[in-house]
Amino acid sequence: MHFLFEVLISVIVDFIVAIWRVDDRPQARQFTVGCLIIGLLVFGLIALVMWLW
Repeated sequence: MHFLFEVLISVIVDFIVAIWRVDDRPQARQFTVGCLIIGLLVFGLIALVMWLW
């Protein structure tokens, strides 16, 4: 389970770095931050459900 979270985090980080390198326009930065926030919310909900289970 812990391994799965580490893989998920590394994939999210790689995705953000890739977008950041390809496109440095403000819109792309805002989109990236939005994706990060949504990803963290989803990740937090999954972690909470797993913890409560």
